[in-house]
Amino acid sequence: MPFNRDDLRAVSSILKTSENKDVYIQGRFNDLFLYLIEEDIPKKYKSLNYYVEIISLDLFSMETIFLKLMWEKLCWKQNLIGDATWIQFAQIDVDYFHVEFRSCFDHIASAINGLPSSHSSPKSFSNLQKWCFKQDTSNNIDVRINNLVKSCNWFSEIKNLRDSTVHECGTTFIYPDKNSDWTLFQTYKREKAQILIPEIMNSQNAVIFELYASLYFSYLLVFLERLSEIMGTFLGIKFGRGGQTYHPGLTFFNKWVNELLLR
Repeated sequence: MPFNRDDLRAVSSILKTSENKDVYIQGRFNDLFLYLIEEDIPKKYKSLNYYVEIISLDLFSMETIFLKLMWEKLCWKQNLIGDATWIQFAQIDVDYFHVEFRSCFDHIASAINGLPSSHSSPKSFSNLQKWCFKQDTSNNIDVRINNLVKSCNWFSEIKNLRDSTVHECGTTFIYPDKNSDWTLFQTYKREKAQILIPEIMNSQNAVIFELYASLYFSYLLVFLERLSEIMGTFLGIKFGRGGQTYHPGLTFFNKWVNELLLR
C-alpha cells in the first residue's frame, strides 16, 4: 500500500523544536492527557483517564526503541560490539516495536470503551474494527469514532507482522551492512518476505527500519490526534493547552519523517 503523505505532513505539524534543538510533540492528544490529569473529571471518565495515560507510556516506549537502536548501531559501527551482538539487539528492537505498537492499539480500543457512549465496544482493536464494520450508525458508538476506526486500514499490516513473529514462527532477519546509514531488516514467514513497500526498501528484500517505524508511528500519532479531537467534544475540552511531551528519540523520528517526505 502506498504510504499516506497527508498523514506525514500532518505529523510534521505537531513536531516542534525548542530553542535548545530538542524535539517535542504538541497536539490534541497532549491536551487530552493534560485535561484528564489536571481537571476534576466525572467518575464515568475514570477508565478513559487510565487508558490515555497507558497510551502515553506506549508512545514513550516506542520512542525509546528509536533512541536505543541508534545507540546500539553507533556502538556497532565503532566496533564496541560485534556483528552477532548487533544483529541480536536490533532483531529484538524490531520485534518489540511491533509488539508495543499492537499493544498500544488495544489500549486505544479500551480508551474508546471508556466513553459512556461506547461501553459495549470490544477492548481489542482488531475486534473493534470488525465490530464497527458489522454495525450500522445506530449502534452504541459515536459515528465519528466508528468511521475513524474503520478508516485505519493500515493497522492490519502491523498486526499481521506482530502475529507472525509471536504466534506463527515468523523470523526477523537483520542485514548487517556497516556501509549503510540505515538499519536493514525483513520479516520472513515460511521463507516469504512479509514487508514489501518499495519507497522504504534498500533492495528487493531489505526494509529500512527507521523509515518503516517512523511511517507507522506517524500514522499512529495522527490517528490519536483525530481521536482526541472527537473525545474532546464529550469532555468539553478547549484545545490549545500547550501540553508538550519530550523524548530524545523524537529527534531521530523527526529526521526520519523528513526523509520520508522526500521519497
